[in-house]
Amino acid sequence: MTGFVSELRRRKVVRVAVAYALVAWLLIQVAETTFEPLRLPDWSVTLVVMLAILGFPLALVLAWVFEASPKGIRRDTGPASGETPADPVSQSPSLLPAADNLAPGSGPATAAANSPSIAVLTFADLSPEGDQEYFCRGLAEEISGALAGIPHLRVASRTSASQFRSEGADVAEIGRRLNVATVVEGTVRKAGDRLRVTVQLVNVSDGFQMWSDRYDADFSDVFAVQDRIAGSIAGAFELRADPESQSRSRKQGTTDVEAYDFYLKGMSYLDRTSGHNFGFASDMFRKAVERDPEFTRAWAGLAMAGFMRYLWVDDRDEVIREIDDASQRAIELCGESALAHLARGLALTLHKRLDEAAIHLERATQIEPGLYEAWYYYGRVAMQRGETGQAIRLMTQAATIRPTDYQSAMLLPQLFRDAGDLASEEAWSREGLNRAQRHLELHPDDYRAMYLAAGAHLALGEEAEGRAMMDRAVALGGEESGLFYNAACFYARLGEHDRAMDWLERSPVGRLPGREWMENDNDLAGLREHPRFLALLEQADPVRPPATGSA
Repeated sequence: MTGFVSELRRRKVVRVAVAYALVAWLLIQVAETTFEPLRLPDWSVTLVVMLAILGFPLALVLAWVFEASPKGIRRDTGPASGETPADPVSQSPSLLPAADNLAPGSGPATAAANSPSIAVLTFADLSPEGDQEYFCRGLAEEISGALAGIPHLRVASRTSASQFRSEGADVAEIGRRLNVATVVEGTVRKAGDRLRVTVQLVNVSDGFQMWSDRYDADFSDVFAVQDRIAGSIAGAFELRADPESQSRSRKQGTTDVEAYDFYLKGMSYLDRTSGHNFGFASDMFRKAVERDPEFTRAWAGLAMAGFMRYLWVDDRDEVIREIDDASQRAIELCGESALAHLARGLALTLHKRLDEAAIHLERATQIEPGLYEAWYYYGRVAMQRGETGQAIRLMTQAATIRPTDYQSAMLLPQLFRDAGDLASEEAWSREGLNRAQRHLELHPDDYRAMYLAAGAHLALGEEAEGRAMMDRAVALGGEESGLFYNAACFYARLGEHDRAMDWLERSPVGRLPGREWMENDNDLAGLREHPRFLALLEQADPVRPPATGSA
């Protein structure tokens, strides 16, 4: 019964019934008032009443069968996202923090013109307390994830799109930056257990509103709201979801709204690139899986939050064990989850089981080709294994998927330098630097973007600018091990070997990238015979607790 009522609402049958009744009543009132002075026959008022009664069921049938779309009146064949509502937490928008990217010389407008393309912007929070930003961002990401499962619709990565807000958005500039032809904007107002969501689909070329709607519901109905929004957007493009993708979505998600709320909060913390926020993310994901022990994506999130905690702030063995257990549980629950394979691949990299990690990361790219993190970390594994050509291919794909990402773009110059392709090294250095500078305009405290930009300046022969950028990163970075390692690379390239070693030795051994990485990192080539470097290599691979489960 609930499903039938939801379908009546989706097809706007109730709205048509109310509108018809009001118009019919007005016509009857006009007939009673004017027909007699006009000396029309007595039966004429009765005729108007009978026609109004007979037309009522016809109007309801037409409302059920047909719908108004941006392309005119057409037959409504059901929800565009499929007959069974897709689980809103099933699709896998990216999880791990990273900035955003575009290949040098590629034209954004070209791809956008060749196929339907869309970006879902972070919704504006209109809640009385102003405390629903995490939900606004999460709602946009879940809608984006649901749309990503629709064949022939190109969806901008959620991290790229989340840089832009719905309020005051310049859709033409956003379309150019994200290489899309349409954007989704929206607002959220949550008061107690009531939820109001307004959404509009906008054409970036002329600002024309292609579709809009408003949804009022209890928070417990948030899954249905997400599904209806995604279905309506897909319908505007006359597209439908892939049944296999929908089935995979349901297996990864949850129907527990509290678990879902904890999951969204965990995602929000995970996106904030700092050590203590990774700890908060882990707390939220733990609460999510406590509420729903079969919530695959929350288990994957717990593993990935642990991975980031381990790299940044906490290299205790207990963290490794939690990463292992959570990633293995995600695989057990849904072996066809791209996020589960990504999480398992990351866990295995911490044990230096790189061949097994590569299998899982490659599988993640096959299941979900648009999952940026799978390509990026698969590329990093290839770098650790010294596979320069493979790493170039994977990092280029990562850079293409995210047209605003600076991280993959910043690694490509080093790879092209190793391959002897100096022209590509310069092109990607310039591209990466441009992306980092755009990112810093929005996130002026991101010291990772600063120390990677310092390396790009150096590759372009801009030593003074590079030193200034590295100084800025050092002033903000505190005791972050990634800063220590990249500062070491920076000064090693300048030939300041003792200063480079000072930075390397500041990092706890457990947080160094590992012997394979350091031996294959040509930024450190000048240190290879340095006694302090050789001594550090001997300590670079501490014994880890055995990884749980199979590869």
